[in-house]
Amino acid sequence: MHFAALGSSIVATGFYLRGTPPSTSYEGVTVVYDTRTAELATSDLLPCGIRHNGVCDRAVAIGNRLYAFESYTNESFRCPACEVVLPGGLHYLPAGEDDAAEEDERWKWRPLPNSPRFSWSWNDTPPELPFDAQSISSYAVQPRGSRGRTLSVSAGGWRVDVGTFTYGTGSGKWKRRGDWELPFRGHGHYDADLDAWVGLHSVKPEDETLEDLTWETIKTTDGHLCACRVTSAASASRQPPEWKVSKETLFRQDPPGWTRLEARLVYMGHRGEYCLVEHLLY
Repeated sequence: MHFAALGSSIVATGFYLRGTPPSTSYEGVTVVYDTRTAELATSDLLPCGIRHNGVCDRAVAIGNRLYAFESYTNESFRCPACEVVLPGGLHYLPAGEDDAAEEDERWKWRPLPNSPRFSWSWNDTPPELPFDAQSISSYAVQPRGSRGRTLSVSAGGWRVDVGTFTYGTGSGKWKRRGDWELPFRGHGHYDADLDAWVGLHSVKPEDETLEDLTWETIKTTDGHLCACRVTSAASASRQPPEWKVSKETLFRQDPPGWTRLEARLVYMGHRGEYCLVEHLLY
């Protein structure tokens, strides 16, 4: 399952197999738990692209909306920026009242039966992506602007050069910002005190050749904190932003036999407070 935070709620999405072979089918599930009211809502409502992919490739909260990326949707499109056909799409789960969502004709809506204040966007052809969602290496949300919020994503894909793209929640349009990547791994969090994105510094494994690298291993982290200047959505510059890296790593020395599979920096809900989550395998 995939977990994401949306306001005071935790949203989990996943799937299960119904029936017996050869007559099996993928069924989706959406679970929403409100940590403030202890309300639990479950539903089998889940967009087919996420359901058949097992989980969404990435999900990020922007205001009271959860944007979910998936790379399964059979409906392909020809990216005007790179002139290649890519699968996948962008889905959207708003929480509570969202007048802008209801007025936006680009989206159709299906509320969760057990929790009608949550609704999945439900389009046969969801808004397309100019990259492969499985190749997303880093992403961050820009501070609130006069025309909505802007999401920055570093990714690539088959026949698509790795680069950084921005998505305007107001315009609903993607734009390629340059052939560079954000310098952190995974989610970069906006820190108001620093006026910068903060994340785990991203590095490329030294013991693998380019032929051996996959999208799962092409970007990893050394455990150092990285502070990156926020890129301006209005800027025409295609140069990468300035960034700094801490001298000491947050990782402890692993005991013999243990392998670090994943590490994430999680925002704790208070200014300047973060938690390091490590996934280790023995």
